[in-house]
Amino acid sequence: MKTGTVIWEKNIGKEYQVAEMSCRPSPLIEGSLLIVFTGAKPGASLLALDKQTGKEVWKALDDPVSNSSPMIITAGGKRQLIVWSNSSLASLDPVEWTALFGENR
Repeated sequence: MKTGTVIWEKNIGKEYQVAEMSCRPSPLIEGSLLIVFTGAKPGASLLALDKQTGKEVWKALDDPVSNSSPMIITAGGKRQLIVWSNSSLASLDPVEWTALFGENR
């Protein structure tokens, strides 16, 4: 922050197929992850990036994007990542998802 130097940046539209849309949901920070709901293809509607490096940690879903931002809730004693698209409502476990796919995904 002191120097204003950009640490990393990512152009999701260059790496994935993203439909044009005038509004995008807000990103979410969960631990070391920056989670963005992009509606990107293939299988990257939801992207979890390392917030320090911008590197993809995992990706999920093929749903079209909506204006609903991803959120974290605690239900049934577990933290759940909730994503509401134009076609479905999904719940993912961000910790297990990261453990399953980690840096090799």
